[in-house]
Formats: sequence, structure tokens, C-alpha cells
Amino acid sequence: MEVKTIFVTSTNRDTDRDPYGNSYTLYLTTPIKDITDVELLYASVPNTMYNVTNGIDVLTITKYVCSNIYYNTYSIPEGFYSAPGLATEIQNAECMVSGVCIEYLPNEGKYLFTSSCSFTMTILSKELAIMLGLPYNEEIWAVDACMLEAPSINERYSGKWFIKSLDIIDLNINEGVFLDIIELRTNFNECAAIGRPYSDSSSQTASRSFGFIPMNVSSGSIKVFTPGTDFVNRVNYVYPIQRLDRLTVTWIDKNGKHLNFNGMNDNSFILRFYTTRRNLHC
Repeated sequence: MEVKTIFVTSTNRDTDRDPYGNSYTLYLTTPIKDITDVELLYASVPNTMYNVTNGIDVLTITKYVCSNIYYNTYSIPEGFYSAPGLATEIQNAECMVSGVCIEYLPNEGKYLFTSSCSFTMTILSKELAIMLGLPYNEEIWAVDACMLEAPSINERYSGKWFIKSLDIIDLNINEGVFLDIIELRTNFNECAAIGRPYSDSSSQTASRSFGFIPMNVSSGSIKVFTPGTDFVNRVNYVYPIQRLDRLTVTWIDKNGKHLNFNGMNDNSFILRFYTTRRNLHC
């Protein structure tokens, strides 16, 4: 058996043909034959995927002041938001107009919207609804804290109308990402599903991909994968790959869609190949 190591970096791609770091093809100087196993030794991937990918007209607030009704729709910039960061951005977008205040409650993992006047709110983006822990495209009426029983009232709610997240917020759109290499796909990886048959072709692409990398780092930083700190990622090919002369690389999410690194297009990884023959003179 011969062992061969290949370093792959997106900076070596043809940027005219492959302008983005989420999809590119690189060629091996010397083809590798009769491959039985491939192991991922290292990977460096930017965690720069946005959790708000379309922030246009995502939230409406209707206020009721005496006999007047004030209705406005608000937008926020795209970005990878933290819980406090999302609260600040929504506050900046709507507070001066609607007067509704938003704060993140870290002890509950929820958001709180408050106002001195009655109001309703509708989340127009499914993406934002998940992040806020609120229903999508449903009008939500604020509760008058004065009408609650005394034990339920504290200073935060006193004399206010409020809406609180129904569910714990979820800002993590990518628990992990998939390194899909067409030439190294395997039938021995699979995604669990609700029922059978499992025919979602995009998700099947993710399940058949070469490797999974957990994105357990903060947004905007670089995830460095190693077997020592993460886990062993090694694929065995029952029928050896007869010849490999290129690597067609795609970085995808759990739904099989290309990741958007938002301009941070540098990524790299190291593969170790195990073969049944010597490849020095291929």
C-alpha cells in the first residue's frame, strides 16, 4: 500500500472559470490510481454565511394610538447576526417610527418587544421568524401587562404592551457544512429522513458528499478541522477508485445548496490517499 497526501486550496483555482470559493476544480500533477481509502487530515473553512440572507421588508408593526392606526414595514441589512446584534438592528430600523422597543432576554433565549401603546406585529420572512422564535406571516397581538395577574408582572412589563418570542430563538442556520468532491462521493453516507422513500436529490447530494465539518465557531471566524480536535473523517471505497486526476470541489449546506461565503473565498484542506499500488510512475 502507498500513502499519498494532497493539499488543496481555493486560491489555486481558475478565478475566471470559478469566481467563487464555494465551487472549483483543481487538477493533480500526477494521477492517483487504485484508491481504497481517503482521509481528511485538515480543513480551513470561513464561517461567513449570513443568517439573514434577505432583509428587505421582513417585519411590519401596526400601532393603535387613540383612534389612529400607524402601519409600517421595516427592512434590515443582510448579515450574520448575534442575538443582541439582531435586536439592535431591528431597533435601529423601527424604533424612531413605531416606538416599539426590542431587547434580547439571555436568561430565556427569547426576544421581547414592548410599547406604551397597543400594537400588532407580523414577521414576513420565514428566515427571520425562526430567528425571532415567532410565527411566520401571522399577525401577533401585543398583550397588555396590566391585564395579567400580579405575580406575572415585573418592572420590565409594567405599564406596557408586549410580545415575547413563543419559542427559543435559533440563529444557527448551519450546524455544519459539507465538503462535496464529485470524484470522491460515497454511497455509505446517508441523511436520516422522516420516511421512505427518501428522494430529495439536493439532500442526497449532501448525504453522499465526502465529509462533514461542524461549524462550532463564531460567525465571521475560521473553522479549522482536524481529526484530533473534531473526529476522524475517512471514507473506504469497497471498489477502489481506478484513477483520479482532478478534484471537483463544492461546499454545500445540509440541503445541498452552495454556501455563500460572502466574499471570503479562501478555503483549503488536506487529503490522505491510501492505494493498493505504487503511484510514483503513473
